[in-house]
Amino acid sequence: GVGIEIGYGVLSVFRYDFDQTIEYVPGYSTTVVVTPATYDEDGNLLTEAVTEDVWTNATYSNTGDYTTQGIRFANNFGPFFVSVNYTDTDQPRVPKYMGAVAWTQTFSDVNVKIKYAFNLDREPSVWDMLPEGQDKLDDLNKLDLYVTREWPNGVTVAFRGENLTDEDTEVVPFYGVQGREFFLTINYKW
Repeated sequence: GVGIEIGYGVLSVFRYDFDQTIEYVPGYSTTVVVTPATYDEDGNLLTEAVTEDVWTNATYSNTGDYTTQGIRFANNFGPFFVSVNYTDTDQPRVPKYMGAVAWTQTFSDVNVKIKYAFNLDREPSVWDMLPEGQDKLDDLNKLDLYVTREWPNGVTVAFRGENLTDEDTEVVPFYGVQGREFFLTINYKW
C-alpha cells in the first residue's frame, strides 16, 4: 500500500491506496486517565491521577484492493473534547462520518466525564444480512458516563456506565456491541 497523511495542529488529511493486502493491527495497550490529578491553589499535588490500562487484541483482516481518503479534526475546548472524521473508502463497514464529544468537569473532588460517540453511513459487507429495504448498516451512537472520587486516605471509588443508550448493533459481522453496562470499582492504596 501507498499512503500519505498531512496534518497541522487539529486537522489532518489522508489518502491510502492498498492492493490485495492483509491488514495486521498489533495488540496495544492504551492508558486512559479515569481521574485527573488534583492540585491546591499553590500548585502542590493533592491526589495523583487514576489511570486504567485498556488492552486491545491484535487483528488480521483481508482488506483486498481499496482506497481510503478523508479528513480528521480533533481539539479540546476547555472542558470539551471534539473529534470529527470524514472517510471516503471502498472498504465496507467503515463509517463515512464518525466523531465524539466529551465533557470533563470536577465538582467538589468528584470528577465527571460524559462522552458521546457516533458512527454514521456505513456500507454493508458481503457477510451482512440487512432487512428488506435497508441499504446501510445501522448507525452507532454510544453514550458513556464516568464518575470518580479519590480521597487522601487512598480510597478511590469509580463508577462507569457504558452504552447508556443501550445500542444493539454489530460492529463486526455476527459480533454485536455490548448492551448497557455498569461498573463500580473501589480501590484502596496503602
